Amino acid sequence: MRRFVTGTGTDGKSRIFNDLPEPGLIKVEGREGFAIHNMWQTVEAKPFVGVDQDMARPKGLLPPENGTILRIVDFPPDIKDPEERRKVFERQFKEQFGDVAHNTEDGVDVGMHQHPTIDYAIVIKGSIVLVLDNGEQLLEEGDIVIQRGANHRWQNETNEICRIAFVQVDGRDQP
Repeated sequence: MRRFVTGTGTDGKSRIFNDLPEPGLIKVEGREGFAIHNMWQTVEAKPFVGVDQDMARPKGLLPPENGTILRIVDFPPDIKDPEERRKVFERQFKEQFGDVAHNTEDGVDVGMHQHPTIDYAIVIKGSIVLVLDNGEQLLEEGDIVIQRGANHRWQNETNEICRIAFVQVDGRDQP
């Protein structure tokens, strides 16, 4: 996966900045094939376009307050054993995603979570099931989801990686 970041150099000319750090990569021990590629984030809803505000190597799921984040997530096939899946998800959510509460109790809802963001999700490879409180939706390459703070989880029932691009925008709960 290649990332190209454009900007304006000190000479006033537009260019690609090749000297930026590699995007932040998060992997989870015990969940072979799972990877989050944090591609870019901002720290304000209206960022300055000429200022480098690239990755602070965020830990967690939420973008910065008043900011955004672009990330690519690779979802491997689901872990078939329910107890093993619960253990891996519990460890993953505790160590990597402590900023968002996740259900790690026994049962079919392991991994359900909710956060105050608007997420634009684009399936760019494979297929996945979006699980909501009141149903499921099979998503395939090219499908787009606008996730508006709803309780959800992702379930890969295939034998292949599913890759999704997410743009997350910091939001707020209703008053």
